[in-house]
Amino acid sequence: MATARQENQRRQSRIAREAARLLRGGEQPDLSAALQKAARRVCRARPRIGEIPDPREVTAELARLEYQDEQEGWAADDDAPAAGHDDDRFAAYRALLDDLADVKLGSPRHPEGDCLTHSLQAYAFATRETAWDEEFLLAALLHDVGKAIHYRDPVPATLEALDGLVTERTRWFVERLEEGGRWIEGKLSPRAWRRLAAHPDGEALKALARCDAAAVRRAMRVPQLDEALAEIRALSDWTGDWQETDDAPDEILWTADDRCGWG
Repeated sequence: MATARQENQRRQSRIAREAARLLRGGEQPDLSAALQKAARRVCRARPRIGEIPDPREVTAELARLEYQDEQEGWAADDDAPAAGHDDDRFAAYRALLDDLADVKLGSPRHPEGDCLTHSLQAYAFATRETAWDEEFLLAALLHDVGKAIHYRDPVPATLEALDGLVTERTRWFVERLEEGGRWIEGKLSPRAWRRLAAHPDGEALKALARCDAAAVRRAMRVPQLDEALAEIRALSDWTGDWQETDDAPDEILWTADDRCGWG
């Protein structure tokens, strides 16, 4: 269990990352204003003394983001990924996911307790759906990382945090997951239903939404965060980093409604 000091350090890291994003995107004119806005977003209240990070942390995070921007063109420039790119993105995944341990879920609908546990449960259910689709598994694991940045508006925050770190297909899963949830509940409008049903990944989106809906268990055996990331990294090494493959199984993976084991 994290001590108060550890929780405060994690909160400071989240504030530093959010402040760097605000500066990079031009939303705030200077470091002081970015820190204040980032602290309000992360703490969801007026920050206490000691919760504001050292400005040098923001500067370091801004430098990391700028370096990440410089590396985004690697896929277009080379057939193989740039040296260290895979290390960078998995380190970024871990940092984003680690912050979710501090995001508590107090609603009776979420007895799992915190967002990291929820994400690991969603990932565990996703591995029952498919063992080879890295983009699908990453969407299951990373879909809520924005809640540690902007709890009240997490989807845009998630997409911004994952910019340059995931494929467009994974981004699409994350962006459309809420619609997928309404789809499995029968609450989509006819127009939205037709649009998603016609999409090549429509059935996969439904499967992901079922995994997300099922990830509300009070007690469930799930992999540790490092274990989940190692599994995905091994899959990436096996299939080739972000490469499309024609070697997918011939079976249809997304038609069964009971793979997540509920009901």
